[in-house]
Amino acid sequence: MYRPTAMDIDPGNNAVYVVEQYNHRVSKWIYSDDDIDFKLDAGQVTTLSLDNIGSGYTNPTLVFSAPDLDIANPVTATGTIGESGGTLDSLVLTDGGNGYSTLPTVTVVDLDGVNGVVTATVITTPWGSNGNGTSGVPGKPTSDTDNNLQFPTGIARLFATTNRLFISDTLNHRVRVMDPDDGSFTDSMGSPGTGDGELYRPVHLADNEADNELAVMDSRNHRVAIFNSTTFAFVGIANPPTPDNFHTPWGAKYRPNNSKFYYSDIIKGKVYQYDNSGLAFESSFGTPGTDPADPNQLFYPGASNGTPQDNTEAYLPDTRNNKIKIYNSSNIISDIISGAGTGDGELYWPEHATAYQNNGTADALCVCNTLNNRIEVYDRNDPSTFLTNFGSP
Repeated sequence: MYRPTAMDIDPGNNAVYVVEQYNHRVSKWIYSDDDIDFKLDAGQVTTLSLDNIGSGYTNPTLVFSAPDLDIANPVTATGTIGESGGTLDSLVLTDGGNGYSTLPTVTVVDLDGVNGVVTATVITTPWGSNGNGTSGVPGKPTSDTDNNLQFPTGIARLFATTNRLFISDTLNHRVRVMDPDDGSFTDSMGSPGTGDGELYRPVHLADNEADNELAVMDSRNHRVAIFNSTTFAFVGIANPPTPDNFHTPWGAKYRPNNSKFYYSDIIKGKVYQYDNSGLAFESSFGTPGTDPADPNQLFYPGASNGTPQDNTEAYLPDTRNNKIKIYNSSNIISDIISGAGTGDGELYWPEHATAYQNNGTADALCVCNTLNNRIEVYDRNDPSTFLTNFGSP
């Protein structure tokens, strides 16, 4: 990973979607039903062609070399194959993935003990329309493709009414709509500018799916823009908070339990509560600062989705204080994770947090450990307990 800034989780499909800002992509990770074990979804092998490798096999099978990436869907199988005219044929792939930085080695194994290495041409379809996203090259839309991202920042997942992911394509000044199943881009909303329906460096997102409201932190326009998440139409601009006004709105959260939006401003060091439309300001809390004894002091407050076990509360990354906090509708309650550093369970500018319950067998709090270039996973019931992490620089 390279600068993970946001994520969302689909417990129904055991999927985690991570925005990797400096890889200019969204990556999809699959976790286990039995434990907290996250592996990359690297796409599927769609074609495998073999060279003519001779004859003499009685009952040949294929064995693929292990992938060099820790992925969720490696090529495992060997499916039984036949032999005709000196060429192995009737190949059956029972599972396929793209976890190889180079082409895999394919070995022909015969029941009589005959072994032979063959060469194979593998054609894969990676998850996501932006290729494998590992080049670190930002993608600007061209006349030939609109499938590139340039420093994406935020994500919102809508599955109850539509099967969509919304991704803030920050330096392309728009929000992209993505299919969570195959990673293809299907639509856009917003365009560069300062007018209605236009965006300038959109960052984090939050959705009130019940009312089709999507809040976009329009950071360099110093405002919050609301779009309809079904029609993609521009709805309006949130009223400025009083008496502060916005400087750089950044984090966003919608809390269904009280039907309120919450927007954080990284420069003002505050969290602002808005009504269920996302347009009407109601109250604020927090103050800028770095005093570890005062949980109400914030330094670049970030974004979250998911809730603690007590759903009257919500997570709040205090990014540059290297903390995760919880708050209710009126104030910050306490720090729940506090540990700056680069080791396991330690944080370096965490920007986003979310949680999930995995079929009743595991409760996890996942944190984008942004400058450590990985996701940190804690026990949702006891966030002081570090469980694991995934991704690497």
